[in-house]
Amino acid sequence: MGRNAKIKKLRRAEKELDRIIDEGLATGKVIETEEGDIRFKDQETADKFFSLLFLHPPLMSEFVKNNPEFLHLMLEALSEEDDEDEGEDEGEDEGEDEGK
Repeated sequence: MGRNAKIKKLRRAEKELDRIIDEGLATGKVIETEEGDIRFKDQETADKFFSLLFLHPPLMSEFVKNNPEFLHLMLEALSEEDDEDEGEDEGEDEGEDEGK
C-alpha cells in the first residue's frame, strides 16, 4: 500500500473514531468529564472505538500519548491474559503427565 493510501486510511479511521464519540455523546452512551476525559457508558460503543484504534497503530500511539492512564490499564489487562494463558498451559501439562 502506498504512502498516500495509508494516510487516507488513517484519516478515514480518525473520522470514524470521531463519529463514534460524537454519536455516543449525542445518545448518552459516552460522557465527557469536567477534565475533558471521555468515559464509555456502553460496552458496545467502547468495543467499536478500541477495536478500530487497535487496528491503526499510529492512532493508538497518539491515543496513549494523550491518555497515559490507558497504557497502564492496557498493560495490566495484557498481564492478566498472560497469567490466564500460563495457567491453562500448566493445566494441560499436568493432565498429560497423569496420563503417562
